[in-house]
Amino acid sequence: SYLMLQYTLKEDKGLLKAGHLLGFDQLELVRAEKKSLALNRDPERAPAWEEKGEVLVITGQNFQYTFDKHLAAFSSLRFNGRELLEQPMEYNIMRAPIDNDRKVVNDWAACGIDRAYVSRVASVEASTVEGCASVKAVFHLGAIFMENLMEITAVYAVDGNGKIVSSLECTVNPRIVDLPRFGVRLQLPQDFQNCEY
Repeated sequence: SYLMLQYTLKEDKGLLKAGHLLGFDQLELVRAEKKSLALNRDPERAPAWEEKGEVLVITGQNFQYTFDKHLAAFSSLRFNGRELLEQPMEYNIMRAPIDNDRKVVNDWAACGIDRAYVSRVASVEASTVEGCASVKAVFHLGAIFMENLMEITAVYAVDGNGKIVSSLECTVNPRIVDLPRFGVRLQLPQDFQNCEY
């Protein structure tokens, strides 16, 4: 939690009236505990994984995650009996343009950045590494009838508690001089208004 302090003028002084805001400070009272991103690499608790047609299913004690090979992304994250995704995970390289983008927004559209999707999946491999289920996907983002925008190598490690740690390495097409954004989009249920990440 924080304490907000405001400094105001006590009495009229020249053109400034009493109560005029002179400045402010925000002081942290309680430091929030940082959560560890480290995976539990206990081989006794390693999640199981299996290929079922075009998906990989990773199962642990209280979770079941489904990785879609065509999307190179998780299509379902079921934890403690509850589905956490409203729709499959997506890779996102576009954002709403701002005024300063007016000179490059047409370039983004010409390259297809505004319509990018997983255009080709080169490979998807699953394995068990150091007590975690690991999924490695190599794929391309692009737009219909256009050259690929980038090649991505994504590695998702899932530990026995259901924690996911990801690593994404991208090689961007040299034609792209300005990439507006790079991220992963997870559509959560509406009642997840307050969450920590």
